[in-house]
Amino acid sequence: MEFLKNNAKWIGLAGCALMIIGCFLPFATVSILGLSETIALSETGALGIILIITAIISGIVMLTKKSKLSLITTIIYALFVVLNIANASEYGDAFSYGIGLYVVIIGVIIAVVMPFFKSKQDK
Repeated sequence: MEFLKNNAKWIGLAGCALMIIGCFLPFATVSILGLSETIALSETGALGIILIITAIISGIVMLTKKSKLSLITTIIYALFVVLNIANASEYGDAFSYGIGLYVVIIGVIIAVVMPFFKSKQDK
């Protein structure tokens, strides 16, 4: 537990890095009529740019003394991802998730939890 408290900012920053890395990994695959297309969030145009910028802002805020404010941008990031997943449900069984989704989810969980671990020097 002491390790988490002493390194919370850096672990949270690693979560933000995972959020960014997940944007470049295969997020989903759509297979229709024998054709298959894999897409990463970074290839979705404005959404990909918004997600990457939001993750960068979360990381920067996490390094400040007000690291709990990073929850706002992390939750915005998570909402965009959830909306993207909800829109993909229109493909039904033709849609499958890739490793990028799981990396993003792990990054979001880390980035949401870590601001609650504060070291004594940060208080």
